[in-house]
Amino acid sequence: MPYIVYLGKDHTVFSYVRASEIEKYGERGLFGKHSIGVGGHINEGDAPEYVKNNLRREATEEVRITGVATEPKLVGTILARTRKVDRNHFGLTYVVSVNGRVMIRKKERSAISGEMIPIDKLLKDKEAFKNYETWSRCLIPHLGELYELAW
Repeated sequence: MPYIVYLGKDHTVFSYVRASEIEKYGERGLFGKHSIGVGGHINEGDAPEYVKNNLRREATEEVRITGVATEPKLVGTILARTRKVDRNHFGLTYVVSVNGRVMIRKKERSAISGEMIPIDKLLKDKEAFKNYETWSRCLIPHLGELYELAW
């Protein structure tokens, strides 16, 4: 599953909160969790270039970018075994540099809010860290490195 992390030129990262209702967000294990990654399952409609088409589809479905954004750059993988939802997914981690803003699309029901937040603030806020889903918690300590790879 491709997982895109959007990084702003002013040392920010896009963070959002997932919905908590089954009709809006189908993965119960992630209800109401915060995330720094945008993405979703690869499906048949993404053929023949499954990953490339999934990246394009997920990015246009979930977020709206004002300004200039780079093409997604593959920087690693994620495999976690912490929770049931983690054991059923394998992630391809991508970074995108954004010279502008990233916002949740109004039509996107799976997220209830989102904004660009300072990386330093996220790294220091141990209480907020607990609200993030596993893949985000795996990546948050490495945001400085991801930022360097993106910019």
